[in-house]
This record gives sequence, C-alpha cells and structure tokens, in this order.
Amino acid sequence: MTTTSPILLLLLVVCCRPSTASVSPGFKTRITSEGLTYANNVALDVLSKAIIGVSVPDQSGSASIVTYHLTGIHITEFNKPASQVTLNPNGVYWSGSNAVLQIHGNWAYHTLFISDSGNFDFSATGVSFHEDIALSADTNGRPHIKASGCGVGIGGVSITFHGGASAIYNLFSSIVANEIKSALTGQICGIVTNLINTNAENALAKLPVTVDIANTFLLDYSMDEQPMFQKTFLESYHKGEFDWKSAPAPPPFKAPPLPAWNDTSRMMYVWASDYMVNSLLYQGQTHKFFAYNLTAQDLPAANRSALNTTCHTLLCIGNLIPQLQKSYPNCQVDLHMRSASVPAVAVTPQDVIGNASGVIDFYARPVTGSYYGNRFYKYSVRNTPAYLFTLNVTMSTAADVHVKNETIFGNLRDVKFGVKVVKTAIKDINDKALQFIIDIALNTVVIPKINSIGEKGLELPTIEGVHFVNPSLMLMQRTLLVSTDLKYAP
Repeated sequence: MTTTSPILLLLLVVCCRPSTASVSPGFKTRITSEGLTYANNVALDVLSKAIIGVSVPDQSGSASIVTYHLTGIHITEFNKPASQVTLNPNGVYWSGSNAVLQIHGNWAYHTLFISDSGNFDFSATGVSFHEDIALSADTNGRPHIKASGCGVGIGGVSITFHGGASAIYNLFSSIVANEIKSALTGQICGIVTNLINTNAENALAKLPVTVDIANTFLLDYSMDEQPMFQKTFLESYHKGEFDWKSAPAPPPFKAPPLPAWNDTSRMMYVWASDYMVNSLLYQGQTHKFFAYNLTAQDLPAANRSALNTTCHTLLCIGNLIPQLQKSYPNCQVDLHMRSASVPAVAVTPQDVIGNASGVIDFYARPVTGSYYGNRFYKYSVRNTPAYLFTLNVTMSTAADVHVKNETIFGNLRDVKFGVKVVKTAIKDINDKALQFIIDIALNTVVIPKINSIGEKGLELPTIEGVHFVNPSLMLMQRTLLVSTDLKYAP
C-alpha cells in the first residue's frame, strides 16, 4: 500500500515548515481542530480505499472429524466508521468506531470419505480502532512521525457458507468466524500503522531541512524545538533562517517574539517573522552580494543617453555636470553600486517598511558609436574608466504584500531616495542635479529587478497534494500572519 493518509499529510505540513519558539520563532505554524476535522474526514476516504481488497491470511484447522481450509479471504466492503482526531500533551490520538466490514472467501473440508467446497461471506460490525501518533524532531531538526499502541475491536461477526452440506460446516463455523475475527484485528492495525510508520515517515525522509536559494543562500527550516500540543491546536517551531550557502553562520541578532493570535476558526495559521528577510539581507551584506555595476546598456533604450557626457538630448548627465563634457567628452558614465550597511525590513500592523543605504562610485568610460536622432548606438569600450565621484544614497520604501494559493507576493511602493556627494575628482557637482540620474537608474533598473522577484513570490513549503483555500494575509508586529483553510488534492 503506497498511499499516504491526508491526515498525516496535513500533520506533516506543520512539522515541515519554518519556525522557532523559546528563542523566538522565525516561522511558526498552527493546525487547529478545524483542520484536524477536515484531515480526519479525508483520511477516512483514503483508508476506505486502502482497505478494500486487503487479503486476510488463509485459515486451516479441524473440528471433530472435519478438517477445513479457508482461502482467498479478502475484504470486499468497508463502511466508514465515526472517527475523530484529538490532541493530548504527547501527540495525536486517532480513533474510529462502528465501522462495518464485509469479507468473501472460499472454503473446503474433508472428513472420512467425504469432501466438499464452496464460498462464504463474512460480516463484522461494530469495528473500532485507535492509534497514538507521535510527532517529534530528531537531533538534526528533521521531523519524525511514529505510530504506537494500535488497538482494534470488533463487535459482532457472522458467517454464511454457500454450497455443501450445512450439517458439516456448521461443525466449524463458529471456530472459523473467531479465527477470521482474530486475523482481521491484526490486518486493520497493520494498515493503519503502515500508513504512519512507513508511508508518512518515508515522505518525511525525502524532505530536506534546507532549501537552496539561487545557489547562493540556504533557507534553514529545521525544527529547533519539539512540537507543542494543546487541546484545540498543535504548533511546530522551526528556525526560519537564511544562511550563506558556502559558509553557513547565523546572524548576530535573534528573531523577535511572534505576536499571539487566539482565533482558531481557520484550519491553519502561518506566522512569518521579518527575521527571515532580515537574516537574508544580513547574509547578502556580509558576503558583498548586494553590489552591481550599472551601465547605459542596463537602461531602457530610450534612457541610455542619460549617462552620456557629450549630450545630444536635454536630460543627460553631461548637461547636469558641465565639467564632464569638458574633461571627459564622448564618454558614458558607469555606476558601481553597493550597499553600505545591512538593509532592514520591519513589518508593522500598518505597513511593511524597508530602509537601505548604499554607495555609488561614478566612472567615465570612453566609447565609440553613432548617433541617430537622440539615441546612441554601437556601444563599445576603448579603455579603462576614469573615477569621477562618489555618492552616498539612502532609500526608504514601503511594500504591498498579499498571498495567493501557497505563495506570498510583494512589490515596492512609495520609494524615496536621498543623495549626497562624499568624494569627488571633479568640481561643481550639484546633489539635486544628480537625484535625476539616481531616479533613472533605480526606477528603471534596481526597483524593477526587486519587483520582479516579488512577482515570482515566496512559495511557502507545503506537502505535495495539500493546498491553501481562500488564504488571507494580515500584518502584525514584526510578522506576516497567513490564515487559510486546506484542501487535499493529490
């Protein structure tokens, strides 16, 4: 049997997502009783399909002078029980009652000089089961699931033989019924336990505790605490931290406390701390990832002449800084950009705010080419660029974020820049005049690149087959809170 029960899949969603607790979580998830009720209903559908056709071991024995053999015994019908999932301090308790099983098989007997054969139908009513499910984290932070203490009860049983002489098989009918009942108990426990200890555990074993991001960063969502079980929900806590792939090391700051949330009307809640983004920004700054040399070729064709020192249009850096036309004619200006300190993102109940500061070194690079109208074509470099000046740039921005399906999307808005010349090799530079060039560079290149990442979104880790239904996103202090119902659609 290879199907993984949805009840386990939904539980695994909790165990396989980023979060932290006593040291403050970077990411936390909660499944409520609403989610567990849904998981239980879907799990029963899967269990019903899994149990149909299951074989019961052949039975042989003797009664008085009769020797009998029962073969080809298999379950033909399973009427689902009343079932529920409950939580206790040690894990999950799954139970069901009042199921009905129908079984069909073949019988044969011989006694003295008489032998006969036929088939039979067996019915079991009042079938119940229970299973304890433990969820935990191993020493490597990998989620682990284990079932224990399975129990099965069967109320009434009846068996009907077809063919042969009833006077003979009535000699062993009660013995056979009890043997099938005993064998059936082990079969049902085996099915339920196998769903957990084999299928679910194998699914967990395939889940990495880190995710490679652009072959540069590692998102670590290993569990750093054991799950917590309350009466109406269960929570898991994971690291939710970005590392530099080639040299993993934690940032020098901790995740802030996650805000409390008492509503349990949705099936699942996900807390994503701004610590996750800030740990990424820290790693990027520490390893000089936020650096880029912008040239005219990075700009839209209509704006490339803005970086010319010899101007054929009004909006051109050579007109803004006349000294460039005199000292560096027929050049284009390159901008060597890098972040000056770790950018920061803060989530508040009202907005998502970002702040960054950077340094831009300007260089004049001689080029050859031709002008047609106001555009410069046939770009080529002739020799080494000459240093011009350096700007400090500050940026503040807000961001709009929303969730769709299992992905969080975002884009920047209300971006504001400030510039200041801090070093120069030429005279008469006006900070305000340079604001125009910075606006072009950042608004046509940098911000669109950031927004293109936001449009791709951050897909929240989920187990295959489990989907968010009508998710909503709320801004809280230092946290994004996603509330959602769930649907299992393999």
